[in-house]
Amino acid sequence: MSANTITRRRLLQGAALAGTAGLLVACQPKVVEKVVEKVVKETVIIEGTPKVVEKVVKETVVVEKEAAAPAREPAKVVWWFQWNAPAQMEAFSTIAKNFGEMDNGITVEALQVPTMQDKMLAAVAGGNPPDVGVCCIQYVGFYVRGVFTPLDDYLDASEKIKREDFVPGLFESMVWRGKTYGVPACECGPRFGYIFNIDHLEEAGLDPDNLPQTWDETWDWHTKLTKKDAAGNLEQLFLDPFFGSTTAAALAPNCASLYPTSWGFSPWDGDTMTFNFDNPQMVEAFTWLKKMYDDIGVEKLDAFSQANPGGRYVPTGAMPAGLRTAEFVGYYAPGELHVSAPDTRWVAGWCPRPESRRNVRYQNVGGHPIYIPLASKVRDQAFEFIEYVTSEEAIDIIFKATAWLGGRKAGYDANRPDISHLPSLKWYLESANTADELVAGPVIPNQAFATTQYQRAVSALQYGEKTPEQAAVDLQKEVTEDLAKEFPELLVE
Repeated sequence: MSANTITRRRLLQGAALAGTAGLLVACQPKVVEKVVEKVVKETVIIEGTPKVVEKVVKETVVVEKEAAAPAREPAKVVWWFQWNAPAQMEAFSTIAKNFGEMDNGITVEALQVPTMQDKMLAAVAGGNPPDVGVCCIQYVGFYVRGVFTPLDDYLDASEKIKREDFVPGLFESMVWRGKTYGVPACECGPRFGYIFNIDHLEEAGLDPDNLPQTWDETWDWHTKLTKKDAAGNLEQLFLDPFFGSTTAAALAPNCASLYPTSWGFSPWDGDTMTFNFDNPQMVEAFTWLKKMYDDIGVEKLDAFSQANPGGRYVPTGAMPAGLRTAEFVGYYAPGELHVSAPDTRWVAGWCPRPESRRNVRYQNVGGHPIYIPLASKVRDQAFEFIEYVTSEEAIDIIFKATAWLGGRKAGYDANRPDISHLPSLKWYLESANTADELVAGPVIPNQAFATTQYQRAVSALQYGEKTPEQAAVDLQKEVTEDLAKEFPELLVE
């Protein structure tokens, strides 16, 4: 069973107890009776004559009248998120404050919650979760267990959220068995990009306007841009193709898996509830990864990484420090590198493909859903808040503070003036509109376990513990067996 799990029974008990107590019955207007006089005409015969005339009379009748709906009860929506950078928390606080000033009777308590996966599991099991959450949990496990609120009825009735206004692939990654459990909210955007240090390319005589398109070409650039001393220690690294590339090692609904997507297959089939790792394409990808890591040297790579900590975020990281040339990474990299290495020029392009798919440009626009736990007692008000969080106004607040995109298509204009200082970000926005394949992230029930085993498979390749063929076979077996243990009900015919 995956780590950080609570049994389905306990989760459902918590959701049922709190959810039943908190179900919002629609407020129907009361019907009252009112006595009124009604003027009518009746037909009478004048006594002693044959004349028939109409006579005005009055009668007392009782009619029903709807009373005015009662004033709305004030409500508080508790909103959890895990992100803790000052700019992020300031943006979320501003959103909560703005919404609370809209004279809608709703206040929002915005809470930064560390280790949110563990906290959400415990809160749902105890029947006291937040009313709204965004980030950073294993979303699909909660969808599968039925402890989040299906939002389809809310979405169908909403005048503010229309699925067609969002980038394709986002809503699809938030659907489980036909029910929508989230709305694309925060840190959405293109996940697949190949970003390069232009100075490194020019020093090696390589053209920044003609980036490598295939895995064979990527290998060729690796041989030209990776530099070692006489002892084989890395002085400059072209690319860490898996663990050093943010989107390469992912296997999540908010970030599709780079290597399966590149080779043209999905690692998960939600219709048949089966994995698809044991195939020739995965073996080919594993073979390429092993070739790269064998040439780099895993011990040398470990030493290089330890000597240059911090990733893209700080000047000491290998990319900002000018010691690594390239990375497979999402749209957030240009903004981060602009801060950590403001004088360095960067260029971004399409991630590689095998030669057989050379002309297929692929992209995944992932994002974090905002969701409502089933046990919330103010689900209607919680959805009103979701409508605001996903509005263009709130998206703009977040972008100005963090450079994160929202999920709405309107934000993916490559010519928007507020990104003119980030030319490589322009490529990411263009890619969402020009990709030949725009894929959704896989909605895998045992996502955490599957991701861990996927990463362990590549680690085994690095250290020479498995062949590519054996790594694919073992990975398929491990994730399939775990799915049967953790979610046996999904495999019942």
